[in-house]
Amino acid sequence: LVLGAVDGQRTLHEIAEETGTDRFEAHHAVRTLASLGIVLGHEEDADVDPLSSLLDGSESELGALRILAVDGSATFRQALTAAVADTPDAQIVGAVSGREDAVRLIRERDPSVITLDLDLPDESGLRALKQIMVQQPRPVVVVSALTQEGSAAAFECLRFGAVDVMAKPASAASDEQRDQMSRLMQKI
Repeated sequence: LVLGAVDGQRTLHEIAEETGTDRFEAHHAVRTLASLGIVLGHEEDADVDPLSSLLDGSESELGALRILAVDGSATFRQALTAAVADTPDAQIVGAVSGREDAVRLIRERDPSVITLDLDLPDESGLRALKQIMVQQPRPVVVVSALTQEGSAAAFECLRFGAVDVMAKPASAASDEQRDQMSRLMQKI
């Protein structure tokens, strides 16, 4: 379905609308087609992302990047909220500590990306990730003390659909936290 809509002229947002998929599903399908060599970018764009023409303007058409923070730490939720407030074209649409609240807010506020901790007070963040990907798929960046580089938890998150994982710093020193928030905003 997505292949028929890719013509080199439409943006990713237009492809999603035409095929009745959301932007994340359309992006995933187009990326898969590109990795198989079925969809190619323009020759003059060979040294850049071959799908950049699909992404041009798609975020501006949709407005600000809408972020839902799901984290067991109130301190982290506050730090992320502050980092997003300093970022143009991004907004926090919710900051919650549990899976049930996250699932409800996904339905109500339709975030474009979710940050997710694996250590949630009501249950496993991995279970929340699986539920999100099955019921309301969208990009999820996992930020957790459990996702150190090369850890089994990090690989499980990627396996179940997270677009990226990142470890929380061991210390809450403001310089380290500022660095982390900067890296997280780049990933988002």
